Amino acid sequence: MAKFTSVRPINSRWRKHDFLGNENSSFSIPDEMYDEFTSDWSYEINRGYIVITETPTTGNIQVSTLTVGDVVLTGTATGNFGVSGGITTVLGTSPITVSGTSAITVGVISASTTSAGVVILSDSTSTTSSILAATPTAVKSAYDRGSTGVTDAATAQATADAAVAGTPYGTSQFGSSGVIGNLPLFVLTTNSNPASGSINHSKLTPYKNFTVSNISFISGTTANTAATSVRFGIYTRSGTTFTLVARTANDTSIFSAISTKYTRALDTTGGYPATYTLTAGTEYWISVIVVATTVSNIVGATLRLNTSANAATGGQNYAQAAQSDLVASSSAGIAGTGGGFYAEVS
Repeated sequence: MAKFTSVRPINSRWRKHDFLGNENSSFSIPDEMYDEFTSDWSYEINRGYIVITETPTTGNIQVSTLTVGDVVLTGTATGNFGVSGGITTVLGTSPITVSGTSAITVGVISASTTSAGVVILSDSTSTTSSILAATPTAVKSAYDRGSTGVTDAATAQATADAAVAGTPYGTSQFGSSGVIGNLPLFVLTTNSNPASGSINHSKLTPYKNFTVSNISFISGTTANTAATSVRFGIYTRSGTTFTLVARTANDTSIFSAISTKYTRALDTTGGYPATYTLTAGTEYWISVIVVATTVSNIVGATLRLNTSANAATGGQNYAQAAQSDLVASSSAGIAGTGGGFYAEVS
């Protein structure tokens, strides 16, 4: 026997009664309910309650239709509902399926990417099935493999970075780690004098994404005298138009001594950034201007004056004369005199 609860409106108020019913849906009605039934009634099961609406034969509740979730059971007009009742129709809505007439079979369809239904759990991390559901075991295995891959990739990148940084060829490291130079160290055989008031652009193509906070140049065997403007900068280029994207402060103490590396931080004056990120494989130009009575020579390499090579691959050094400071937009041509200056970013 199972316990049920009835709810019915009596004299405009809801009354609630507990009573027992067996598996065939025949119910024992408490004595205190009889005096409330003045007409025929029936009931329905609704959210765990037996809802009384009219009165049937005394002491025996009969049901014609029962809805349980997505399944609708229809009984005969006179039979008690249940295992031994007169069920004539079973209806189901997806994912419930119903088949048969005399022997009725109720089932649930398999799930798919478009329909709800039954799924099978799987621990596999290699299946391509779209109807299996991954278990926590499978998810954990996939996560572990992914985490291992990320760690291995980071290790490989660090190894590659160290290898490139240690080589004297191509884009090279100068001095301590975390510094990129624009020329291989072995070609730094020349000290060249830029003209006073000339903006000199030296090419740098980084091998990896790199955030710059400082720019460095190295003085040669002569020093500046009576300098009024000395500044470093970073430019991008489109054709012969160079655009200033970052710069240091004007500092006339730069190149005041010979054979000295001068490192200056990027300056935010004028709305320029304190750091600037270079994108791997992108062409940038590290630039310098000196306005002085005597201009220091700067460590670098012999200027490439091969017009065929410059025509085919573009110049490695550009210059714009007669300037008093780094300009926001520089229309420079391929440098025809002087040398290629060595520059670092860090």
